[in-house]
Amino acid sequence: MEELNYPVNIIRTNRKKTVGIYISRYFVKLYVPKEIPENKISDILDSKKSWIISKIKDNSLLPPKVPKRYISGELFPYLGRNYRLNLRFGRENGVKLKRGHFNIFLLENEKNCDQAVKKIIVRMVLEEGKKTSCKENYRVI
Repeated sequence: MEELNYPVNIIRTNRKKTVGIYISRYFVKLYVPKEIPENKISDILDSKKSWIISKIKDNSLLPPKVPKRYISGELFPYLGRNYRLNLRFGRENGVKLKRGHFNIFLLENEKNCDQAVKKIIVRMVLEEGKKTSCKENYRVI
């Protein structure tokens, strides 16, 4: 059997009986009940070692996450659909959703376009979320 040469973080929780295993690219988290002894934890790790190693190998084959770029043509998910980003320069910052495109209007002298576009999109999503809050979508019977 292979050796598990990977950092394991043991987190004791208020669970009654179950053990949870979380595997990332950099470490393994083991969620265990507070009362479980150390030898039982090592037995659990030994019994799940082959499964953990296979998941670590699967994770290492995944491509690294690419950070979102705020340029024209980039796709953004919004309300279950993908919208293409169009950057335009004008007199004020703003956004319009039209024909499957996010039309982002930036000031002509904008220095950091990425941060400005991100700020505009976040503000628009938050404002739309306030408009369609759960209180408006459900009525009390």
